[in-house]
Amino acid sequence: MTSDALAALKKLSLARPADPLVDYNIACLYSRQGSIQESIRYLKKAIDKGFQEWKTLEDDPDMVNVRGSIMFKKIMKDTTSQDK
Repeated sequence: MTSDALAALKKLSLARPADPLVDYNIACLYSRQGSIQESIRYLKKAIDKGFQEWKTLEDDPDMVNVRGSIMFKKIMKDTTSQDK
């Protein structure tokens, strides 16, 4: 089922290339699969497109596998410090 959802989201990303939530949801699926690097890659895309839901990112159970990574911590530090 996850591969079906991933395929659907990737298709949606072609139809809505500027939508950060599509990339965020792809990042969530990769995180749930344990594909940390792919999750981070799509998370960065989402942020580049304007995703700024930092509280959601910190609390989302789908992102639990990514939150412990060094790259996630760096992203959070870099992006939240820019908002100040």
